[in-house]
This record gives sequence, C-alpha cells and structure tokens, in this order.
Amino acid sequence: MTAAAPAADRPTVGVFIPSYNAARFVARAIRSVLAQTYAQLELVVLDDASTDDTADVVAPFLDDPRVRYVRHPANLGMARNWNAGIASLATPLICKLDADDWYEPNFLAAAVDALEARPDAAFAFGGLRWVVAPDGDPDAADVRVTEMRPYRRAWCVDGRQLRRNLARQCLIYGPTVCVRRWAYEQHGDFLETLRIHCDWEMWMRLSAHHPVAYLDATVASALRHAENQTTAAARNAAVPRDLHRWLDLLDAGALPYALTPAERRDLESAMAKLVVGYLDRALRDDVAVTAEAALTFLLRTRVVPRWERPRLVAARAAVRRLGARR
Repeated sequence: MTAAAPAADRPTVGVFIPSYNAARFVARAIRSVLAQTYAQLELVVLDDASTDDTADVVAPFLDDPRVRYVRHPANLGMARNWNAGIASLATPLICKLDADDWYEPNFLAAAVDALEARPDAAFAFGGLRWVVAPDGDPDAADVRVTEMRPYRRAWCVDGRQLRRNLARQCLIYGPTVCVRRWAYEQHGDFLETLRIHCDWEMWMRLSAHHPVAYLDATVASALRHAENQTTAAARNAAVPRDLHRWLDLLDAGALPYALTPAERRDLESAMAKLVVGYLDRALRDDVAVTAEAALTFLLRTRVVPRWERPRLVAARAAVRRLGARR
C-alpha cells in the first residue's frame, strides 16, 4: 500500500483510543496513529477513569494539535466509552483503536482510498495480526503471532453477501475498521447492554444495509495479554450473557435488521461453539458463574439436540449447587 500526502479536499479521519488503566500500552497506540502516512487526522484519547498514570503518559503527545485527551470522571465501560468516542469526533470517517493495539503506517491511507472509491460503502476493514504476549510485552521471546487475513483479495460487496460469513464467525476486527459517520448516525450506537460483542453486532447491523469494503492487507496488530478485556472475559460470564441478550433482541424485533433462517442458524451455531470454549475453561478453572451462564445460553439456542438437553439441565443444576456452597 502506498499513499501520497493528503490534499486539503480529502476527508479527515477521526481516531479514538478508549483506555482504562492502560498506561503501559497507550503510548505505542498513539505513536502508531501519528505515524500514519495519511496525516489528515484527529485523535482523541478517552481515559475511562483510569487509576494509573495514563494522563502523564498522554501529556507529551498533546503538543500535537491533532491530539486531544478526555478523562471521564466515572468509568463508563466499554460500549459507552466507544459511543462517547464517536460523539467526540465530527469527522466524516471514524476509527477505534484500543489502547493496547497499534496500526500499520498505511492503514488510514488504504481505508480512505477504498471508501473514496465506493461512496456507498458504510465501512472498510482489513487483516489483523494477533500478538499473544502473556506479560504484555510484544517483543518478549515467548510471543506468538498469528495473521488473521480472512480474504486474499481486495473487494467491495453488498453487505448482505458478507453477512452469512459474519453470522458464522466475526471476521471483522475492531482495530482494522474505518466507518463512515453517516453509518453510525443512520443505524445507532453500539449496544451498551453488550459488554464484549457489541462490535460483532454492529458489523452485522451495518452490513445489513450497505456495501462493505475489504483491504487485502494486514493493517493493525492486537495484543492479547493477561490484563485486557478479551482475556478477562474467559473468567466471567460476560460472553454467554452478551450473546443471550443479542438473541433476545433479535427475537423481539428490537434491532434494525432481521436474519434469514439460515443466517440465524449459522449465528446460533457460531455462538454455541464460542460458548462451549468458555464453558470448557470455566469447568477447568472451577468458575461456576461462567459455567452456569454458558449452560443457560446453550439451552436457550435451537442448535442443541433434544436428547442433549437433559444432560445440560443436569449439569447446570450441579454447577448451581456448587456455586451455592461457596
């Protein structure tokens, strides 16, 4: 990917970095934004009432007029902080970069090029590099790196062609996405009732109505470590409860899209596979609350065969008894 310096008539890209107690990571995220080959950008760091020295880490970057820092007086949580980030920017294009992730230098240039080529596309996304570093150091010797490139050519398609794949698995990773402001304005905020998977739901929502562009490149890196929310989700009941709420909203017709029977079946199957993984970890680690929530979710779906349900009901009762004894 290559990009020339942005002209005055090209769109400004707004990037927000939600941060909570991420002082040891956020400087790298900020530097990756400011190092973009596409310089026509704004950056706001949203400090979600951190108790560490995030403010001190961000302070030197405020000499750049493109950078702002906002500290919330009380913790909003993930989805509310993301919605605050969207509201804090008036730019026509909006990106979210978590404080422990970082961009490749040409990401914004490639995203702008793709969206300018297709004015009807709601968003563009690309490939992701997963960096698994237990101690949070991406340069440590024990780091594992995986390239997540779901497709091998650039394209822009009607989002409904993508939605079946999205129902089977969330192939769109937050640090790789650039969204048009009008898409958020037309279809609403991230669902604040969902703690973990509000982004998966959002990409399903936007793709139900508009074309989507794919960048055939790895455009960002995401750090998996012991302190981030994705890892913490394995130790609590957020994931199965989130997915349960999502299905409830679909059943109630409370979302601005409907799934075909095949898409609904695929979505429930994908959710069930995800929850089974959390259930296995919860049983192994003796986390009763997660195990109970996972079993409740599986019983709620239509993908569990009838003959399996009594076994799951019995397992849930046993988990509840175990939790009650503590």
